[in-house]
Amino acid sequence: MQYNFSKFNLYDQIGYLVVGAYAILVVYLNVVYILSISLPFDISVLIVYFIISYILGHVIQGSVNLAGKIPILKFFFKENKKDFNSYEKAVLKKARSLIIDDEIQEHCDESKVWSICNLFVLLRDTTGQIQVFNSNYGLYRGLYFTSFVQVVFMLLVLFWQFSQNNFLLTLFFIFLLFVFLNRANRFWGYLRVKTLDLFLVLYQDKK
Repeated sequence: MQYNFSKFNLYDQIGYLVVGAYAILVVYLNVVYILSISLPFDISVLIVYFIISYILGHVIQGSVNLAGKIPILKFFFKENKKDFNSYEKAVLKKARSLIIDDEIQEHCDESKVWSICNLFVLLRDTTGQIQVFNSNYGLYRGLYFTSFVQVVFMLLVLFWQFSQNNFLLTLFFIFLLFVFLNRANRFWGYLRVKTLDLFLVLYQDKK
């Protein structure tokens, strides 16, 4: 059996850069427009921003996962890996009996079984669709997190110094917040369904 598992996923790396670049643009906007502090912006600085954006992308993705474990933030960032529909539950029940030993089945809930199915499919997915869906899910989740932080900041700005421009800017980031959340949920849905569908196909081929 030849597995299709790459340690370097280009889509993930692009996702880190995009999330980090978005965060830098937001911070740049806050510093220059809100705080009225001038910042340099030329080719040499742009290279530094590029490097920082990649690192910042990793930090943001890690922060999203951490935020999902904090009680006060769980409602906004917790991943929904337990709300499966009837079809998905049927596939997970079948997967539990097919690929998990009897001795450890009782210790695996549906979310754990799905994670095992996801790994099973990821190692055998020659189309790369699972990686693409997973990378896009992480991308939009990172953008959502950044927009969430920005909306909180803009609300504080409005409380401190209300203006029409600040109000419109706040509405703009609230709009982006819901757009990114919608896209993250959509790709999570794609990832979940595609994983289970491919599991059924690949496991039948394996038999």
